Amino acid sequence: MTEKVAFAKSFSIQTSFEMFLELLPDAVVIVDDKGCISKVNGQTEKMFGYNRNELPGIPVEVLVPDHLREGHIEQRVRYHSEPRVRPMGIGMELSGRRKDGTEFPVEISLSPVGMENAISVISIVRDISERKRAEELLRTRARQQAVIVELGQLALAGRDLDSLVNDAALRVAVTLGVEYCKVLELLPESCTLLLRGGVGWREGSIGHLTVSASDDSEAGYILISKEPVVVEDLETETRFSCPRLLHEHRIVSGVNVIIPGQKQPFGVMGAHATK
Repeated sequence: MTEKVAFAKSFSIQTSFEMFLELLPDAVVIVDDKGCISKVNGQTEKMFGYNRNELPGIPVEVLVPDHLREGHIEQRVRYHSEPRVRPMGIGMELSGRRKDGTEFPVEISLSPVGMENAISVISIVRDISERKRAEELLRTRARQQAVIVELGQLALAGRDLDSLVNDAALRVAVTLGVEYCKVLELLPESCTLLLRGGVGWREGSIGHLTVSASDDSEAGYILISKEPVVVEDLETETRFSCPRLLHEHRIVSGVNVIIPGQKQPFGVMGAHATK
C-alpha cells in the first residue's frame, strides 16, 4: 500500500509539473548532464519549429546557431561544473536556431535541478525578436531625426546651393542605407527637371541630365500627388512610366518626396535601391 501511495504522489507531482510547463508563455528545454534534451514544452515546438518527439535524446546544440555551437558546448560544460541560477537579461547577446535554419534573438534563464540522481538544467527561452525590432526602430528614428537637424543647420549656415544639395543627398542615402539619392530641380516655366545633385549616379549626370515632368512620368506623378510616393518594384509599376535614369542604373525600388518652394515646388528628392 505504501508503495502505491508513493507512486501515486510521484505520478501526481510529475503530472502537475508537466501541466505547469505547458502553461508557461516561454519555451522550456530540460537538458540532462550529458547535454542532451530530455523534455520540452509546447512553446518550444512553436518557437523552434520541431515536433517535441524529435528533440529528446539529441544534443541541445541543435537549437543553437551553427557558428555558436562550439562555444556553447564549452559554456555548457563549464556551467555543469558549477551550476547556479542564471536569470534572464544579464546583457548577453544570444540567438536560437529554428529547424528551418533561421536564427532569432533570445533571452535564456538557467536553473539546475536534481533529476534521476543527476543534475539537469531547466532552460527557459524567450523570443525577443519583437523587442529587438522595436529598439532598432527607435534607434533608426533617432538617427533620422539627428540628420534632419543637421540638414537644417546646414541650410541656415548659408552654404551654396550645389554644396547643400549634394551634402543633403549623401546624408539621406547613408541614413536610409540606399545606393542612390537624387535631387531634381524643376526648371522655371518648364516641364523638365534637372538632376541638380545626388549620390551614386554615373559621372557626368549631375548638373546635365534632365527628366520629364509630364503627367505620365514618375516626376510628374510625384508633383501632382503632393505626397510621398513609394515604389516597391518598378517592373510592376502601373502609375507612371519608368524613367530612363532609373532603368539605366538598374534601380528597383525607392521613395520620392516633393521639395517645396515659394511659388512652385523646388523639385523632387528621391532615395533609390537596386533591390
